[in-house]
Amino acid sequence: MTAGNRPKPADSRSAPLVSVKVPAYNHERYIEACLAGILAQKTAFPFEVVIGEDSSTDGTRGIVEAYAKAQPEVIRVVTSESNVGPARNLARIRAACCGEYEAMCEGDDLWIHPRKLQRQVEFLEAHPDYVFCFHDTLFYREDKRARPRYYAPPDLPESPTVTDVLQRPPFIATSSILARRSFLDALPAWRTQVLCGDLVVRLWGPHAGRIGYLNAIMALRRRHTGGLSVQTGHRRMAEEAVKAYRLFDEATGGRYARLVRDRIAFERQYARLGTLCYLWRPSRARDRFRAVRSGAGL
Repeated sequence: MTAGNRPKPADSRSAPLVSVKVPAYNHERYIEACLAGILAQKTAFPFEVVIGEDSSTDGTRGIVEAYAKAQPEVIRVVTSESNVGPARNLARIRAACCGEYEAMCEGDDLWIHPRKLQRQVEFLEAHPDYVFCFHDTLFYREDKRARPRYYAPPDLPESPTVTDVLQRPPFIATSSILARRSFLDALPAWRTQVLCGDLVVRLWGPHAGRIGYLNAIMALRRRHTGGLSVQTGHRRMAEEAVKAYRLFDEATGGRYARLVRDRIAFERQYARLGTLCYLWRPSRARDRFRAVRSGAGL
């Protein structure tokens, strides 16, 4: 199946309320666990799973096509004969989605709580002024065989602001977000100009409306040698983040100029020093870094 206009279900009574997007590329080792975590969701509403298989060179395509054949009422696969890259792959996944809400679980990540979607939908239904909600996530550095740690800091407020996003180390994992489709449709067009499109979501959410934090661990984020961030390298990722912050500053008329300036300075330090730069961050980030190193943040 290839991407086209957003499909419209024939029977609105069975239309999925949530679309789960699954970008997959060379995820043979992880994709079955990823899909198992999604399909284990216990919900009072229908949801769909749209997998964007980006012409993997391993056995990923065969696995996802087998899942789609076994459960065609839930799972669809969008793919092509050539690799289109992360941004275009995500665009064609979204074009094939028809849910009012959208979640994403990349093929190497894992949802570990069966009521993740139900709890998040209940939250957004009860809070119509919130554009997305997210939850805590375990972050496992498989490439370092490191002990998993919590992704969100212990003092994170229930409704973080742009200030939180700009001043703290990253605390919103992409696999933890459930967003309104209307919010994602309204994201600025320059989102496609940067590699780290998820950063634009994290910035634009609290700028455009409110975002909600559910203090529960319901997903696992993996970092491994085959992952996009590792393959890209921390210097290139930092450069892309700087580009995103500059575009955000321009789009918001300099409303957060001081915070953006400080964050850009940090990203440049990160490009030079890697994780050592946390030693030079403001006190909150420094304390969080030391807590993680000591094991107190686990």
